[in-house]
Amino acid sequence: KRVTMIDPVRKVFVIDLLSPEQCDQIRMMADNHTREIHKSGSNAGTWRTLYTYTKMDLPVVEVKDMVKHTDNIMHHVKKIVGEIFGMKKEAMKLRPRSWKEPHLLLYQALKGRESHTGIEMHYDGCDITWQAVLTRLDEYEGGGTYFRCLRKTVKLQQGQVLVHPGELYHKGIDI
Repeated sequence: KRVTMIDPVRKVFVIDLLSPEQCDQIRMMADNHTREIHKSGSNAGTWRTLYTYTKMDLPVVEVKDMVKHTDNIMHHVKKIVGEIFGMKKEAMKLRPRSWKEPHLLLYQALKGRESHTGIEMHYDGCDITWQAVLTRLDEYEGGGTYFRCLRKTVKLQQGQVLVHPGELYHKGIDI
């Protein structure tokens, strides 16, 4: 897995991790899950607000078989975090902080659909944050994660994972 260091002091980096096929499979699983919920007439939530700043979240534990994909991502992220932070043993002990994590976040700006195009400036209440981009760059305009301390926006390619300390203030740039 190729790692690109964005800022070595603040430990912000990008991992080339997922193939386009893996990204498409995760997206298809989420789409099938929400389609089945709506088709069943159930009142169960699909894309909803889990956190203050995000409005279209879906916990992966609710999507059949998706945890195996996110567990694989987490395994790779923890190994690389351990190497970069020089704390291999401790990094392997990292765990999600609640049942809501990991979660998928849907950005969309489609006519006739609820809009969610970005996330305001915030920090996360966890040790390490990771975000994977599942869509191709030609599917949207804009986007990326802006870091206040870096005064820089990091824009990922499909399959890349951005990793950073949760304490860094960042925001999702509008699509």
